[in-house]
Amino acid sequence: NEWAFDLLYCVAFKMMDEQWLAMRATYMDFN
Repeated sequence: NEWAFDLLYCVAFKMMDEQWLAMRATYMDFN
């Protein structure tokens, strides 16, 4: 079913995006 795949993709993308923002924030703090 296609909607489940879309949902999974959205959730994974959102999680990756938040992780990247957190990593970038800590990186900025260190510099």
